[in-house]
Amino acid sequence: MIRSVVGAPLVTRVNVCDDASMNEIHYVNSVKLAQENLEEANRQFEHAKRDFAAGDISPERFAQLESLKDTAALDLQRVLREN
Repeated sequence: MIRSVVGAPLVTRVNVCDDASMNEIHYVNSVKLAQENLEEANRQFEHAKRDFAAGDISPERFAQLESLKDTAALDLQRVLREN
């Protein structure tokens, strides 16, 4: 799953509510999150290349996954520049 870090500072506070604690707070490192997003987008794109070559996905879906990969790469560059 690709998660958004658009406009996120280096460390973002995320409030999480679960059964154990209604006020539990998790801290997310934006650089790490952007790196993980890029890794996942690259993984999905590599899989899509194989599927596209085999005729298992449409050109439109292939283009979507390529765009996702490009957006994740740009987002990582932005996060690194801003932090």
